[in-house]
Amino acid sequence: MKTIKGKVALHPLFFLLTFTAFVTGHFLFFISVLLIIIIHELGHVAVARLFEWKIEKVELWLFGATMVSDDFFFRPWHEKVLVTIAGPLQHLWIGMLIPHLGLGGAWEETLLFYNTWLAVFNLLPIWPLDGGKLMWILLSSLLSFWTSFRTVLLGTGVVMVLFLICFPFFFTIALFFVFLGKEIYEQWKHQYYLHVRFLFYCLKRETAKEKWMDIPPDTKVKEGLKKLRLGRGMVFKSGSEVIREKECIRSYFDHPTLRFLDLHNR
Repeated sequence: MKTIKGKVALHPLFFLLTFTAFVTGHFLFFISVLLIIIIHELGHVAVARLFEWKIEKVELWLFGATMVSDDFFFRPWHEKVLVTIAGPLQHLWIGMLIPHLGLGGAWEETLLFYNTWLAVFNLLPIWPLDGGKLMWILLSSLLSFWTSFRTVLLGTGVVMVLFLICFPFFFTIALFFVFLGKEIYEQWKHQYYLHVRFLFYCLKRETAKEKWMDIPPDTKVKEGLKKLRLGRGMVFKSGSEVIREKECIRSYFDHPTLRFLDLHNR
């Protein structure tokens, strides 16, 4: 990625796409679609800044863009939902504006098609598209942080395979899924790092609700920590001992191989 002023990152293939559009005489159309994509991302950025999120960068990919912010995982659910839907909502007013630009003919029809296509495709339950993020927000309210993130990544793989089986002749989409598959693989490799960040978040949070869970004493603490959820603290009952999540996290960071039985005597 080439980064501009620390906030905008351009994928190397983005330059190839730009050059291809220029030499084939489609540069103005390419710029028009790119403008729609940028407006989409600015919708995310505007609402994220409203909630004072830390925005690391906006990445322009080969077929789109994404706003990168680790705050997404650890903010209240209503903020995550509003930031996520702010992008797709931009396509509503763009769709109403295009017919009044006086473009006419095939250019206007094609822009309307791509504007609608981008909005609908972006809402597919595929990570890290907006639909995938909305799916994770829902799953994270029902499942543990660890399980919800792994589920949405695995679900993304299933949806992409099914899409390719049903529409095998859409070369552009197939190429996009190849690119996206690489991104999913990178996310899968870094899920442990994300979970550690979540554990640090749990050390700082104060939750009014707590969930009690019976857990066998010979269970490793790290396995118990995979049960932690957003928005609700966890209290483990191991044998006759009651152990709260923060004690488990601190013990895990000190000795990653501990079992709950080992915490009984600490």
